[in-house]
Amino acid sequence: MKTLVSIVKRNPIAVYIALGTSIIVGLATVLTSIDSISETVDKWKVIGGENATNEFRAFSRPGIIASFHYQDKRSLSNNIIESYIYATTISNFVLSDMAIFIAEDKAFLKAVDPELPRRLAMAMASDKKYNQQIVEFGLSSIFAPLQVMAESRESGASLLEESQAMQKSIIESPSSKVSFTKEIATHDAKTLVLTFSGNPEFFIYTYGGIKAFVEYRESINHGNETSTPYKSN
Repeated sequence: MKTLVSIVKRNPIAVYIALGTSIIVGLATVLTSIDSISETVDKWKVIGGENATNEFRAFSRPGIIASFHYQDKRSLSNNIIESYIYATTISNFVLSDMAIFIAEDKAFLKAVDPELPRRLAMAMASDKKYNQQIVEFGLSSIFAPLQVMAESRESGASLLEESQAMQKSIIESPSSKVSFTKEIATHDAKTLVLTFSGNPEFFIYTYGGIKAFVEYRESINHGNETSTPYKSN
């Protein structure tokens, strides 16, 4: 810790540059996630209707969608942060006006649960495994760049090399990966909604898998894992 403090004192400019990069990365994440409704619909229309025969291939991360679809509790729990990000992103998106516009079917409203986002939030707040990993991610994102800078300093790197090492560490940090996962999850949420018009059963099974995942984590939080019929493929 003393080494890190000394690095900050001796190289405040490099630290400011690195922190500024972190802010820029965050802003870029927000900006790149914004698409117009018309462009989104045109892009994902190909997946619905007649071409909805290989649904999993249409997703950016077919593995996690398949895990929800087939209710693979082990896979979802092993990747708890990504699973919660996907579950939260999808459960919120399906309740949006954009989702109804994409689905183009009034029956879609009956297929989604307005209570699911609240249940997810409560499950996440009580989930020890999830919160432990979130804390670890946060600490790593804060201290890793400074640690990298300290190591660069000790190896005799120049000020520019130290700054570059810190920026790379920030971009590759867990918090940046979480932001990127949210972008991908939003993409896949749109894709999932679009399958409703061509293959409503696929949507219902996958969305049902998200609900089952929440039920399973709720049972874990209450110390009663066996109370849920969740599959264990």
